[in-house]
Amino acid sequence: MQRLRPLLAVAIFAAVVVAVVWSGIFSDFSVDGMRARIESWGALGPVVFMAIIIAGFFVPGPEMVLMALGGAIFGTVEGFLYGWLGAIVGTAIPFLLVRQAVGRYVQRSDGLRFKRLRAFDQRLVERGFVTVLGLRLILCMAPPLNWALGATRVKLRDYVLGTALGVTPGIGLSAYLGETLTAATSWTELLTPEVMVVVGLLVLSFVGATVLGRRMFGASAAG
Repeated sequence: MQRLRPLLAVAIFAAVVVAVVWSGIFSDFSVDGMRARIESWGALGPVVFMAIIIAGFFVPGPEMVLMALGGAIFGTVEGFLYGWLGAIVGTAIPFLLVRQAVGRYVQRSDGLRFKRLRAFDQRLVERGFVTVLGLRLILCMAPPLNWALGATRVKLRDYVLGTALGVTPGIGLSAYLGETLTAATSWTELLTPEVMVVVGLLVLSFVGATVLGRRMFGASAAG
């Protein structure tokens, strides 16, 4: 059974990717189109929205746009909550599938041939939570990050906790901007102190994440 797990994981991953692409759920990213699709499900609308977010982690796509759409459709608070829950589940499933597919190979002593990759993998073993947190602050919910971390030895607990905390600022700011941009009837309405603060926080988070990334990867390379 253990020998079949990698093949089963690959088959499930491929089947989900094909289903997501075939369904065409990302063919319309407009607020009106997404709102109509979600509202057609009635009380199950939030569940459908979270399912769409989870599906987005199996294909390279604009996850932050989905978070902004959540704010536009549900409002900042509910949009953040649904987006955050969807992100936690959506980042965990591909991670676990990749781990089942290639985890045993990576955990071998010769699984990672490059010195820098071995050093980074060791960092994930020793300081998984902080490292994942830093990566999320830099790359947020980028689907390739979930796949790459699934091929490392980082603990599942560290991965989930680091992800849950690391994606919070990006999702919250995206949901707020989504609701604000949708409610505004002109550009002048966006020139408010609240919006300027959010934009400033986005810029600061980008700069801080860049500095953090250089220090993190520089330390891993030196190690």
